[in-house]
Amino acid sequence: MEKDDYTALERITEYMNIQPQSTTVMPGIARTNHELENYGTVRRHYQRLQELEPKLAETYRYLDLRGEEAGRVLSAEGVGGSVIWAE
Repeated sequence: MEKDDYTALERITEYMNIQPQSTTVMPGIARTNHELENYGTVRRHYQRLQELEPKLAETYRYLDLRGEEAGRVLSAEGVGGSVIWAE
């Protein structure tokens, strides 16, 4: 990841500390950590997303996978470029 990616991760983590139940932010923080292969953090946020918003979690089910297997699902389902926005 590039420096900007780490900055984004810091900011999104700060927001999660303020709004820990935000299902808008959970996929982003899980996806960013997935890229960093921080799978423990991914699992924690993804499982919470599954509890709070199961339909949204299904969109990002590749986050429950690791390595090449996740990449195949990501490519096949085309969710890699999707972003959830909130104000």
